[in-house]
Amino acid sequence: MKLFGLTVIQSQLLVSVIVVFSVIVIHRLVVGVMRRRMADAGLQYRTSKISAYVGTAVVFIVLAQIWLRGADVLTYLGIVSAGLAIALSDVVKNIAGWMYILSRHTFEVGDRIEIGTIQGDVVDIRLLRFSVIEIGNWVHADQSTGRLVHIPNGQLFSLAMFNYTTGFPYIWHEVPVSLTFESDVDAAEELVREVLTAHVPDLSSEIRKDLMRTAPEYRIQFQHFTPTTYVSASPHGVIVTARFMIPVRQRRTYDQMIWKPLLRAIQSHPDIHWAYPTSRTVLMDPIQLENRPPGASS
Repeated sequence: MKLFGLTVIQSQLLVSVIVVFSVIVIHRLVVGVMRRRMADAGLQYRTSKISAYVGTAVVFIVLAQIWLRGADVLTYLGIVSAGLAIALSDVVKNIAGWMYILSRHTFEVGDRIEIGTIQGDVVDIRLLRFSVIEIGNWVHADQSTGRLVHIPNGQLFSLAMFNYTTGFPYIWHEVPVSLTFESDVDAAEELVREVLTAHVPDLSSEIRKDLMRTAPEYRIQFQHFTPTTYVSASPHGVIVTARFMIPVRQRRTYDQMIWKPLLRAIQSHPDIHWAYPTSRTVLMDPIQLENRPPGASS
């Protein structure tokens, strides 16, 4: 290949410089246009990276065709392809994760999920990552923190993912009531059951309908849907635990329903007392006290 009367080597060098310069200019133009049209800084960053990756690949391929011939080109392309696969392994894994989300319906926008240590409601699914509005963390009862968390799609292949809403939008919720060992446990359990009956809505029919709807895809089996209680012991006293099923996003609402009447009922009962961490000293033998003059040695 000769250009403008130049030697083959000089022509190859000239074309190589033109190719590299053109790719750099095009990359900067693309980044500039994206910055003007996109308000999302993350999207700008990803676009810039993808443009850089594509430009680099084009430069390698064109330079290979300029400087190499025949079988050497195939060898070169094989080496470059392997290098790109390694360098872009995270990008490839994220794209595979995106395809997995769409094909297997792992979750959808609006679902409440947990992956790793992050819990939240899905608000966006993209080629390389999905976004959730975080819940929990320093906020109790699964309420939102207001933080937007971006998670690479590839995390689905290395971390367990919990879906709170797909298929069956209910969860079991427990309210532990800690009482002293001297409390009337039978009366306490009966009191907790009365509060559950009076203040927890009966969702049995709705739950059965959702179970029937999801039966073809998920074999979810629950024997009982009605609220129940369990009694156990701890180092600080007896624990009466109320267990009942609630809609996924209403933990705090149901806590409010239960605790206010439960507090009033326990405070008004003479034989039921709250337990909390305390220390007791039991003296088995009387203590002999001896008067000593000041300064006397023992």
